[in-house]
Amino acid sequence: MLTFLRRFLSILRKTYVAQKISFPLIDHLDGDLTKDVWKNAKFSDLFDDIRGEDDAPDADRPDSNCHTRFKAVWDENHLYIGAILASDFETQAHFTERNSPIYQRDSDFEVFVDPFGSCHNYKEVSALNNV
Repeated sequence: MLTFLRRFLSILRKTYVAQKISFPLIDHLDGDLTKDVWKNAKFSDLFDDIRGEDDAPDADRPDSNCHTRFKAVWDENHLYIGAILASDFETQAHFTERNSPIYQRDSDFEVFVDPFGSCHNYKEVSALNNV
C-alpha cells in the first residue's frame, strides 16, 4: 500500500505561482535572491535532483543535504527563475558551444516550460550560461 501511495503522490503535479513584477530584470540579473524584487516571491517546495527517483536504489539516491528550491517572477516579456541547489558533488561545466550535450557531462538545472504540452522547444543552460 505504501508503494502505491508513493507512486500515486509522485504523479500529482505540483504548482507554483510566479509573481508578476512591474519592470524588467533582464539587465540586472546577478543571482542574488535577497534583493527586494525577490522578497515577495515565495520559494518552491524542496525537491530532489534526478537521482532522487522513487525507484532508485538507496545507494544512488542523493544525500539528505542535497535539495533544490527556486523562486520565479515575470514581467511582460520574460520569466525569471532563481534557484538554490545544495549538492554533494562539485559543479562542473565544460561545454562552451551552443547545443553541446551538456546533460551528458556538465552540471545543469533544467526548467521545462511547456504551455502547449508538446514536450518540445525547451532550453537547457549550463553553469557557464551555455544554452
